[in-house]
Amino acid sequence: MGISDDLLSCFNSCPYVLTEFSWLLYDERGSALFEHISQRPGYYIPRVEQQIFEANAEDIATQAQGDCKNQLRVVELGAGIADRVATLLNAIAQRQTKPLYYIPVDVSSTALDMTKTTMESCMPGISVIPKTVNYVTEKLELPNFIGRTLVMCIGASIGNFSREEAAMVLEKIRHQLQTGDGILLGIDMFKDPAIILSGYCDKNGLQEKFHRNFLRRLNREFGYNFDVDQFRHQAIWNERESRVELVLESSCSQRVQCNHNIEKNIDFITGDKVHTTNSYKYTYEQIIKLIKDAGLELEKIWNDENKWFSVVLARVP
Repeated sequence: MGISDDLLSCFNSCPYVLTEFSWLLYDERGSALFEHISQRPGYYIPRVEQQIFEANAEDIATQAQGDCKNQLRVVELGAGIADRVATLLNAIAQRQTKPLYYIPVDVSSTALDMTKTTMESCMPGISVIPKTVNYVTEKLELPNFIGRTLVMCIGASIGNFSREEAAMVLEKIRHQLQTGDGILLGIDMFKDPAIILSGYCDKNGLQEKFHRNFLRRLNREFGYNFDVDQFRHQAIWNERESRVELVLESSCSQRVQCNHNIEKNIDFITGDKVHTTNSYKYTYEQIIKLIKDAGLELEKIWNDENKWFSVVLARVP
């Protein structure tokens, strides 16, 4: 079965769980909407992560370089516009004897073009090599490099995978790296659920627009005819799994047709939910287990003063 068949099969019975396709949220439009979400005050993740980078950039750069005398290159997965890592990249670049190779990876070529223009104009010691690819569904092929590689997976994006999937994603990345290379993770920590949920709802409807983009892609790429305005964005805290569940709830009884396969038409009643993505929150014990399960070695953790968020450096043994 291909992706299309797998996705269609998810609509066989309610509740409709499509979390393995959460990457559908991010196309050009979705990436642009998420950048706007990242800038709003209520979405604490980028703000707190940025505070950690600003307070610890020199230390992170030193630790990432380690005892390697060669150059360090940086690969950022899901980079977007990448403005959040400028402070850290600058600290790393200042330690290099040659221009820093920075490879931002994203599905949005528009965001990557902006990143290249901005970074190279503001930081003369950096060479930006954009790579447009969905690293979740496609193989990430890195060019050969003499030196050490630091792969960054920040912004709490690793939390969109189940704990088992997250370990497999990191293991997949590890196989692309060499002994001594590093992986830098941004991980959202468990805390008061009210604080957590505040990051996933906003009065201006940005989260809802972003979330409904999932349905727009189902219409465009899989032949459905969802009326996106008839689905409401909800963020639900799952205490047992320690995760936020994002769902789209049908606001009325309706039939959604599939042009590719009439047998895959979906009949919704009011309140039926499409579960699109999760955001797992971690304890320190769970971080340690994640790193171990991925075949990596934990090197250091940096936190904000409230310990809401962690930046984690792991090493390929």
